[in-house]
Order: sequence, then structure tokens, then C-alpha cells
Amino acid sequence: MEFPVFFGSSSIKRSSIGPQGKIGFVGYRTSGQNNSSDIWIGQLDSLGNLEWERTLGGPLNDVGHGIRWHSGKQAWAISGDFETSSYGNYLAFIDGQGQWLKDSLISDANANGNYVLEIDDAGRIFMSGESTTNSGPAFDIFLVSTSTQGDVNRWGYFGGTGTEAGFSLICTPDDSLLVSGYSTSFYPGLPINPYIIKMDKSFSGGRYSSLNFPSIGISYGLLLRPNGEMYASGSLNQRHFIWKVQPDSLRDLEGRFSALLQTDMLKLNSDFPVWNRGLEAWEINRSGANFSEADLQLLDIRGTQIPFSFFVDGEKISLQPRYALQVGLYFITSKKWRLKAFKP
Repeated sequence: MEFPVFFGSSSIKRSSIGPQGKIGFVGYRTSGQNNSSDIWIGQLDSLGNLEWERTLGGPLNDVGHGIRWHSGKQAWAISGDFETSSYGNYLAFIDGQGQWLKDSLISDANANGNYVLEIDDAGRIFMSGESTTNSGPAFDIFLVSTSTQGDVNRWGYFGGTGTEAGFSLICTPDDSLLVSGYSTSFYPGLPINPYIIKMDKSFSGGRYSSLNFPSIGISYGLLLRPNGEMYASGSLNQRHFIWKVQPDSLRDLEGRFSALLQTDMLKLNSDFPVWNRGLEAWEINRSGANFSEADLQLLDIRGTQIPFSFFVDGEKISLQPRYALQVGLYFITSKKWRLKAFKP
């Protein structure tokens, strides 16, 4: 099946299966206002017909890389790069009707890619990519884990003396993680080579296997068979390869890699305000929000203030822009918090 893009250019990075055979996809689509890209998410029915699509982004390049159905939250879990907010690593949830539920922005000034997202049997989310924040200009593997509710509880960098990145990720039945990509730490002085690392979910250590060739090689894919055999695929010496690894052939890291874990992160918002089409306004639940209406501001993605009116009805406040807004991303702020508001 194919379907049109309504403006600009686009690319689907990943797709995944949801309930009733529905298909979710994520990638990017260029903006109608400038040449930057926005995160692009959509859902197809079981026959491949487009049910809905959404974009999220600002004046810089924002790209979606990972998508999986989270059965515990009954929503698509989406990951990507949010360059509009200083190269933040982005994690969001959107339900099967296309409504934004929640998102987090993990502060990382030089996160060059949040490439893959997987969910284990307990509902915990794991993400991997690359970043120069820890040991720039060399890359390190960027890793993220969440609770079963999807709240980020651990993130950081895993790397050695050289440069490496994580492009593939698998949650294994024995409660470990498999990560593959490229590295120069295993064979210093050689070009980048493919590797597989099996690590614990605390990112504290593990075992590895790496190909040793005097040429450039990267593993982009991973497959784990029920008997424990691992298969990595990618490119090596300008050719395609599939690499079979036996579980007992993995070697101890022996200090080649170490983890630098972080606990601080920028939480961009909790729950999204709901857009009321009848009132042409955002609705916010005042219960527990601890804000004064006098402190509220409405901003566009560039930080420009937008005039608005508000109406209070019990625990609900309706915030109504005084002129029609374009579809896109806005922020509702007070002195203590900042909500991301999506205008459909």
C-alpha cells in the first residue's frame, strides 16, 4: 500500500504491529513552513489503509526512529531526536486514536541519535543510540530505560576508549539486553567494526563479540533465535553481511567498556492538555496543578507569547487563544511547570 504525503518530503523509519493487526509507523516529514523535518507518526488498519497521522516538531530537524505498542499503556511508544529542544532524546505515547498522552525529553546536549526502542515482557522501555556528550568528540552508546509506566528512570553512556554507537537492541528472555552497532574500542587502531554486547538491564557490564577487519563495518540489525544463537546484519568492507554468534563465544568486557549513568533529566511535561474543538481552547485539569491563572503564558515553539482568554469551571480551566492558531506545537507555562500543547 502507498499513501500521499500532503506537503514536503517524508521517510518512514520504522513500523510495528499493534492490536487487531493495526500498523504504527514513525519517521519524519518536512515542514510546510521551512526546510526542517518534524517527527511523523501514523496508524494503518490491518489492510494498510491510513487511519490517522500526526506531526510534532519545530523550526529545526526532529526525527522519529522507534515505535512499539505498549500493552500496559494501550498506546504507541515513540522515540526520536528532538533537535528543536537542544538535541533532546524524545519519548512519547500516543493512543490508537491518535491522541497524545504523555512525553519526556531527556536532556542531552549532543545526542546525535536515539535510533531504536524496544519493550520487554514487563513493559519496561529501552532505547539506544549514540552521543558525544560524555567523551566528545568520540561517540558513546547512548542508553535509556524506563519503569513499567514509561517514566524514564535511568539513562547514560556506555563506551570504551574508542568510539561506538548502538543501532540495534533486543530484550532477551533471560532479562538481558543485546545491543549491536559499531566500535573502535575492541581493536584500537583499526577502522570501526561491528560488535554485539549482551549486558544487564542496569547497563553495568556484560560480554561481547566483535568482528576484526581492516575495514569499516556497522551492524544495523539483530536477531535472537530460541536456542540462543544471535545474528547481526549490516555492512562490512562495502558489502552486506549476516554474522552468526554462538552464546558461549561471548567474551568478558574486561574493562573495555564502562557506564556513566545519569538520573537528572528535563521532564518537558506530564499529561497533554486536551484540545476542545467546540471552544477552540485547551482544557487543563486544575486538580493538583498548583498554579495561579495570573502566572500562565501561552507560547509558540519559538517562545513568542500568544494572547489568550481563560474560563474556569470547577477543576477545569479552558485556555482560549485570541486568534486562530495553525496546527502544531505550543507551550502552556507557569512559574513551576511547562506543558506541551498540541493544536490538531
